[in-house]
Amino acid sequence: QQQAKTFQATMDAAKSGSASQVSELMQRHQAEVRSLEEAHARALSSVRNELGGDLARLEVQLAAANRETVAERDQRLATENAMAATMAGLKRDLEDRDSSVDQLERQLKASKLECTELHAQV
Repeated sequence: QQQAKTFQATMDAAKSGSASQVSELMQRHQAEVRSLEEAHARALSSVRNELGGDLARLEVQLAAANRETVAERDQRLATENAMAATMAGLKRDLEDRDSSVDQLERQLKASKLECTELHAQV
């Protein structure tokens, strides 16, 4: 805002024709521009430093989250593998029991047949 006032004063002095006043105002204007540029550079540097720190913190947090996610995935896979092994074992047990039931049914039929034959002989 001050820069705009100085610039306007310079333009007014240029219209009135006072060369020394124009020169003085131009120098003041240039000093204000340099001051603003320096302030801008400091503010930009500060923001960059702040953002750099934020970025570093975010990278650390992301790495931790990734490690946690990998651990969670590994745990899930281990659980799924254990469940699959349990299911395979249960399936084998069921198949073995089915086979035993089939064998018992055959033995029962044979015993019934034998009983029928014995009964017929009596």
